[in-house]
Amino acid sequence: MTADDASLQPTWCVNPFLQVHQSMDAQITPCCLYQGEAIGKTIDEYINSPKLQKLKTELLSGTQSAGCKKCWSIESVGLQSKRHRDNKTYQSRFQLLYHKKDLLEPNLNFAEYYIRLGNNCNLRCAICSDVVSTGWASENKKFGLPYRKKNNIRRNDPIWQHMLDHARYIKLIEFIGGEPLFINLPLQIEFLQKLIDMGVAKNIKLRYHTNGTKFNTDIALLWQYFKEVTVWISIDGLEQSFEYQRYPAKWSVLTTNINQFIDLASQYPNIKICTTCTVSVLNILELDTIINWFNTHGLPYHLNILESPVEYGLFSQEIELKQKILDCLSPIANLEIQHLVNNLLLAETKTQTQNLKSKLISMDQKRLLTYSECLLLANLLDS
Repeated sequence: MTADDASLQPTWCVNPFLQVHQSMDAQITPCCLYQGEAIGKTIDEYINSPKLQKLKTELLSGTQSAGCKKCWSIESVGLQSKRHRDNKTYQSRFQLLYHKKDLLEPNLNFAEYYIRLGNNCNLRCAICSDVVSTGWASENKKFGLPYRKKNNIRRNDPIWQHMLDHARYIKLIEFIGGEPLFINLPLQIEFLQKLIDMGVAKNIKLRYHTNGTKFNTDIALLWQYFKEVTVWISIDGLEQSFEYQRYPAKWSVLTTNINQFIDLASQYPNIKICTTCTVSVLNILELDTIINWFNTHGLPYHLNILESPVEYGLFSQEIELKQKILDCLSPIANLEIQHLVNNLLLAETKTQTQNLKSKLISMDQKRLLTYSECLLLANLLDS
């Protein structure tokens, strides 16, 4: 079956056909949200894996693959998933690549590469863990808890040479951490310079997901040679709330760096500065204020719905807390927030509220913080 004669099922997803997600432990999956077992340990193993063929078959036949449950969960409450966005972006590329070609035939020429550079990170964000943050790992080690060791992608990982060999087909490379502007900067600079020297940089988009506390001039000056560079800065709160959720970041450092990013974008029109806000029970009550701050500063934004840790999940709280949140948010006119409100009670109600309080108290004790002084949520939790 080719893309021309395929009757695409509602479950179809472009990502297993056009995307590679390289993790820091040399595991490769078709998407950054994929939760199934790794499909390959090297890029060649991934391309020829029976597991990848099985996943493609399931999605083409109308089966909701278990590894894709994050998208199914988001879609079940009426929200747009990564699958929706990526299908819209790459359907024409998918049809072009698989014109007169078997959909299950191995493909070498991927459009997108998601490179998780490692878990080295300078922050211990409340919604994160030692899996992708050495900051969290150091805290866990200090208090005698299990922790992951530092694990950054190596210079000799085959993915680097594979991307160079197939660079003419690449549309997007996304760098993820840890903190991508903190990890292996010489290696990143060397790789980007090779793409520039090959003459392909002008056809490739770059994307970074950063906590905004690091700004590196050497790497930033290379961005002007690429087709487009989007820097997504994660901001889940303002001022004191930001510092609590993105501990031990300082609001003043973030805003200084944002101004540097904005100045860079004003010099080079191919550079875009955007923001991501991960919506959780920790920040839902100030979401309207956060969005207003983004708009005031001319920063495009995307709202990401937190899935894990489940204790902080907006949709996984007890019905009593959900109702209190609804009462607070109902007067707000923002359509995105109202969409969340309208779906809040539709989602399955779990019993995470007591676990939420316990998790906050435990974290506060380790960091000598007090959530009631930083989060509006405290007014509902402690009432």
